[in-house]
Amino acid sequence: MRLIRPVSALFPLLLALAVLAAPALSAEKIPVTSSSQKALSLYLDGRRLFDNLRLTDAVPYFENALKVDGNFALAHLFLAQSAGTAKTFFEEMRKAEEASGGASHGEQLMIKGFVAGVNARPGVQLEMYQELVKEYPGDERAQMLVGTAYMAQQEFPQAVEHLKRAIDIAPEFAPAYNQLGYAYRSLQQYDESETTFKKYTELLPTDPSCS
Repeated sequence: MRLIRPVSALFPLLLALAVLAAPALSAEKIPVTSSSQKALSLYLDGRRLFDNLRLTDAVPYFENALKVDGNFALAHLFLAQSAGTAKTFFEEMRKAEEASGGASHGEQLMIKGFVAGVNARPGVQLEMYQELVKEYPGDERAQMLVGTAYMAQQEFPQAVEHLKRAIDIAPEFAPAYNQLGYAYRSLQQYDESETTFKKYTELLPTDPSCS
C-alpha cells in the first residue's frame, strides 16, 4: 500500500485549505495512509467537519472513504469517534486496529493511544501520545492528543504546554482552544481560560457549549 499525501496537481483545491486540514504538508506532520486519492480527499473533508464538531455531517465522508478504501485505518478511527451508536463505535475501532498494520507508525500510535483510552489505560495512552509527539513535534493533532492525555492524568501544566504548542502550529485549530480553556480553568487561571474560550467561540460560534 502506498502512502498518499494531499499535495497533488489533480486536487488543487486541497492546497487552498488551511494547514490543519492537510495531514502531510511537511515531514513533521503525521502521514495519512490510503490506497486511493479519492478516499483521502473524502477523509480530509470529513475530518474538517469533525474538527468543527459537525460529527453527524462528517460520518458520510468517512463512510464513503471506506467504500473506496476499506483498509483506510484513520477513516475507521474517525468513523468510530463520530459514531452514533456503541455498536458502530466498537466495530470501527476494531477495524481501525486491524487496518493499522498497513498504516504509518504515527497512525498506529494514534490508534493504539485511542484504544488504550477506551480500555481505561490512561498511562499507556499517555505513553503512546508522548511517542507520537516526539516523532511529529510539528503536528497540531499530536500536540493536542498528548495535551488531553496529560489532562486525564490531571497534569495540567504539561497539558497547557502541549495545547499551546498545538495552537502555535495551527492558530485556527479550534479543538485545541477548547481543551486549553479547560486546562487553564483547572489551574484556576481564569483570565487565561476566559480569553481562550472567547477565541474558541470565535472559531466555532455554533457550538452549543459556547452559548
